[in-house]
Amino acid sequence: MTIVDAMEQIDRNSRGIVFIVDENRQIEDIVFLDGCGHGYPALRTDSQSGVPVVIMAGGKGTRLYPYTKILPKPLIPIGDTPIMERIIDRFTQFGVDTFHITVNYKKGMIKSYFSELAPAYRIIYVEGISRSARVGASG
Repeated sequence: MTIVDAMEQIDRNSRGIVFIVDENRQIEDIVFLDGCGHGYPALRTDSQSGVPVVIMAGGKGTRLYPYTKILPKPLIPIGDTPIMERIIDRFTQFGVDTFHITVNYKKGMIKSYFSELAPAYRIIYVEGISRSARVGASG
């Protein structure tokens, strides 16, 4: 399926998103209504420069077990790219350059992965939150 085919599919389904899958039904890419997919140029030009983003990435990902026995959920790949990298890439298309990431489970793997990327954006890791201070998805 080409990007044009995907955009036509989006128009027909009016969901705003199409998952591109291979013959084994593994997700290879995601195409959004505004044309942004991993590796595709953004069609929007809104700038969110200076607006920090918080990503909660500290959970154990028990619903994705056994995959999360090996990798933390943020590093589970869609195609060749981990989901958290896709999320960050999407935000950077809008000018975001600072990310606060809450980490706990397998935090060393997450930190190692992003340090090896040497990204153009800034990541601030938030860790060591006491159990009584946790709320919502970060608990």
